Amino acid sequence: TLPMWLELEMEHEVFFEDFFKFAEDEATLLNIMAVPVFAFFSWLLLSGKRYNFGENLILNTYITAQQLFFVLWLVPFLEIAPQAKQFMIGIYTGLMMLYNGWVYVQFYSPGKPKVSTITLSALAVLFAYIYQLPLNMLVFYAYDHYVHPHIHWVPSITP
Repeated sequence: TLPMWLELEMEHEVFFEDFFKFAEDEATLLNIMAVPVFAFFSWLLLSGKRYNFGENLILNTYITAQQLFFVLWLVPFLEIAPQAKQFMIGIYTGLMMLYNGWVYVQFYSPGKPKVSTITLSALAVLFAYIYQLPLNMLVFYAYDHYVHPHIHWVPSITP
């Protein structure tokens, strides 16, 4: 549910409630979609001429796989204390942003990290997260308005 301090009109509140439910149910889809977004920003801000976009896709696929592994450790805590879900997801997201930036710094500036690499890594992660949210909402909107209403045509397997 949305925090109480976030005052929204009812239609927007319903949209966000449905969006967050979709994001939870379709997390794999959204994680797969995030890989090219993060790859684009790491390529744009960090690669220069050293690594191409495909190599950035591989790096960000690795990072996403590690993040999904870390979320496995979070699941038991979410089952034990579901009332703390928003808090735990917030902490997880912050830690994964730090992890993502740390991997960029390690990859693009091996040895002693440069201040410029740390700054650009932070910007790449920040821009990717900022861009990813509206993209996820767009996917949800398309799914909710164009895909989901037409799923009824799929024949039932059970007699």
